[in-house]
Amino acid sequence: MLDGVFINLSRSDARRAQMEVQLADCHSSDFIKRFAATDGSVEGPFENSALNGAWACRRSHENVINFASNLSATVVLEDDVELSGSFSTFINEAVVSSFVESNENCDILFLECCPYSAQVPFLLSLAEKQMSGRTREDLLEGDRYIPFGLNIVDAKGIYAYSTASYIVTPKGKRHFGDCFRIIQARQRQSTCCIETGLRLGLSRPRSRFPFWLPHAL
Repeated sequence: MLDGVFINLSRSDARRAQMEVQLADCHSSDFIKRFAATDGSVEGPFENSALNGAWACRRSHENVINFASNLSATVVLEDDVELSGSFSTFINEAVVSSFVESNENCDILFLECCPYSAQVPFLLSLAEKQMSGRTREDLLEGDRYIPFGLNIVDAKGIYAYSTASYIVTPKGKRHFGDCFRIIQARQRQSTCCIETGLRLGLSRPRSRFPFWLPHAL
């Protein structure tokens, strides 16, 4: 079972429209729907507006995971990501269900590019192995970068744990629920929760390559 959301502030109409166009183009608008983000400009525990913004971002992701079905894998996108034309080829119920069934210990699968710099050559080599047309002169430029497969790697030590684009598994939802409670008990005004939970070893991350890149902010 697969569902999904893109997190969007009520005042960010342009980003919502952009995401809806991308999802329609990728034939994914039937299962990925808008989720109202927490707005740090109107609520938050800090006196500092920047900290409230980070806190609201964390709270938005927490709410997505807490409110999602425990039976499904859930795609979570922030509203400034740029989706690959191959998105629906790899992110669909059949592929994701197969991944969840064969990776029982995985809690979260990152979809976007946020590696540690030292790991970039290794990750590029993995990506290029899945783009067999990259050096073909008879293909148009865009067609050279179409991936024909995926590499799934352990994200620990490789990935910087950005949360612009990921899939959380049913088991991951249970683990992150525990993470949220543990971390909030330790630091009640935490601005990040998923990342802290991963670094504390409370959850098991994986990442896939090639990936979809978030827009530069």
